[in-house]
Amino acid sequence: MTTKEGEASVSDASDQGQKPAEAAGAAAEEAGADLVRDSLDERLPPTPEPAAQKPFQPWHKPRKQFIRLRQWCDEVKALLAELTKARGAAPASLSYLTLPGDELLDVRVLHDVCGAQSVRLRYLGFNTPIQANE
Repeated sequence: MTTKEGEASVSDASDQGQKPAEAAGAAAEEAGADLVRDSLDERLPPTPEPAAQKPFQPWHKPRKQFIRLRQWCDEVKALLAELTKARGAAPASLSYLTLPGDELLDVRVLHDVCGAQSVRLRYLGFNTPIQANE
């Protein structure tokens, strides 16, 4: 039974195995939570819609990033070390031919390796497909 909105009667509390004081406290908490929720709804701006997610491409997979970091970077470090040893100084630049994609993930990873050794990374890549003439 309910006497007022948000307040439980003594018989409701005993039916649920609660003491009347506990039932009244729980009802008061719930009423307070509703009041807070209502007042926040009036003051807060509407929740923005989530941003549209980009499609997950094969080159975004963690294993590809692992290969970039553990294989390509290690090979580039070894190449730079070998060139430095053979020439007596680090090369001024490293040229790289790539198909980079929109995010330039490969280029960014190799740029970090080259930058750490003060070597300029030069890359040539084609990122847009050729459109057939109609």
